[in-house]
Amino acid sequence: MESNSLSSFVRILRESLHLFLKNKGLMTSIAMLILLLHSFLFSCNYFSIEPFTKDFVKKRVQLFFARPGTSKYTNIVTSMTSDFRMLAGLEWFFILALSMASLFSSATTVLASAVTYAEGNLSFLYLLSRVFKSCKRLIITWFYVSLFNLGYLLLAFSLIFPFTVNFAFPLFRPTTFVYVMLIPVSAFHTYLAVVWKMSVVISVLEEKRGLEAFGKAWQILKGLKTQGFLLNLVYDVLALIGYIWWYMESPKKGTYYSLVMGLMLLNVGCLIKMLVDMAFTVLYHMCKLSHGEEIEFERISKYIKVSNEPTIGADVA
Repeated sequence: MESNSLSSFVRILRESLHLFLKNKGLMTSIAMLILLLHSFLFSCNYFSIEPFTKDFVKKRVQLFFARPGTSKYTNIVTSMTSDFRMLAGLEWFFILALSMASLFSSATTVLASAVTYAEGNLSFLYLLSRVFKSCKRLIITWFYVSLFNLGYLLLAFSLIFPFTVNFAFPLFRPTTFVYVMLIPVSAFHTYLAVVWKMSVVISVLEEKRGLEAFGKAWQILKGLKTQGFLLNLVYDVLALIGYIWWYMESPKKGTYYSLVMGLMLLNVGCLIKMLVDMAFTVLYHMCKLSHGEEIEFERISKYIKVSNEPTIGADVA
């Protein structure tokens, strides 16, 4: 059974690459749009918070030499509070913007992959118009995904934190046990994310949203969650390695080095995520076929011509 899951996982990756090569023009356009969009938001985030960050650090040094209770001390604290509020507001804005960009990128990739899977063809601009028309379903599903994700993280934090923090230090310092516990907690989160990501795919390709999309995802993933877990695991491990490397190396080279390396890692991560989204689209079709369900192309057939030739992965049942 394990060998069958592993072979299916390899087949999904192979067919995902085949989808990209089969429609290189459309997929390349989507990749360029994704990279430009994320790079633009990342750069805007960096340059917008940089002056506030420098000012905050400068005033923190001034606060160290100021006498508590004086007007100078009060003014510095007030100014630091204002800077912190601006930083927090900007970060929340860009977190939301990047989340929307990631959702849009996933939807565009999934729809393009499904069109290619169905032996169809359409223009890049028309593809974008179809994605925008499905925004309502996607945002509702994304909202539920965010709630479940936040709920799981809060639950895990509340269970682990009281037992894994050494209070003998002036600042809270995680013990070794917390790092050990993070392994199963992260693994289970990666497992749950299979249903969450599949629900996004379903919201793009079917007229389902929110809890209805979650229920459909849970239903069709029966027997194939392992393949989805491996897809998520590969992405999470690569993302973690990239983040650790950037976190350790960027302070050594200066500010602009951090920006350049951050952009490089972001672009690589976007391309990997694009491949994962394509793989989940292939997994979606494998799930439908394994449960004896017909592939629903009602929405897609409105703007493409479906060939009678066998589609990719049609031999996977």
